[in-house]
Amino acid sequence: MSNKTAKQNFAESSAGASILFASKGIVNKKAILDASNEVYLILPNCGTSSYSTNEDLPNVIINLSDDVVIESIEVSNHEDFSASLQEISVYGSIDYPATKWTHLGTVVSP
Repeated sequence: MSNKTAKQNFAESSAGASILFASKGIVNKKAILDASNEVYLILPNCGTSSYSTNEDLPNVIINLSDDVVIESIEVSNHEDFSASLQEISVYGSIDYPATKWTHLGTVVSP
């Protein structure tokens, strides 16, 4: 018998999560909340260094339906022929619009 407990994905639409904001140019933004591997969020120029400032970077703000303690954040790419993201930074806030964002972590691709 395993001591591991099943993890709940609070960032799924079936768990009540919703998109509050998505940068201009992001295609199919609701796919980020979908557990299916058959739908995709598409970021413009994600494989290039065409962003001149941090404000130009694509952003998505997700509202979780419950206040949670974040133990882990998992990011996956199921499209074999797409460019991979180089870096993903995650920020959190209890309130939206936020007066202050707390940096929760950064993932850098190898």
